Amino acid sequence: MLYWYKKKYFFKELYRSEKIRFLYYGFFNTLITNLILQILLFFSKVYFATLIAQIFNLLFGFFIYKKKVFRKKYISKNKKVFYIITAFTSWNLNWIIINFLTFDLYVPKNLSAIISLPLIAAWSYLIQKLIIFK
Repeated sequence: MLYWYKKKYFFKELYRSEKIRFLYYGFFNTLITNLILQILLFFSKVYFATLIAQIFNLLFGFFIYKKKVFRKKYISKNKKVFYIITAFTSWNLNWIIINFLTFDLYVPKNLSAIISLPLIAAWSYLIQKLIIFK
């Protein structure tokens, strides 16, 4: 009984950390987004696959990060626009990284998409933390 209580308390305390919540919800957002991307990469060009995956990430990510990670009730119109600009930039960054790894270093494009994940995740967290959900 005591072990269960300590374990429950530990996770409750851990969940209070914004970084942990970002990793937790970001993992699911990234997993779903990357699943969409991986499937689309089999059937379409890189720019189209990354665009569709980024649109999903934009919509799903905004609501999940706003409510669950950064716990904001209101986001100004300017910050929403900046979020869209950031998503567009992330899409371009992802597209560039995948193309670079695929065409310059001859890494398969599906593997290139996976390799780009940590860079995009770090970029995303910093922009959202420091500017959008500040």
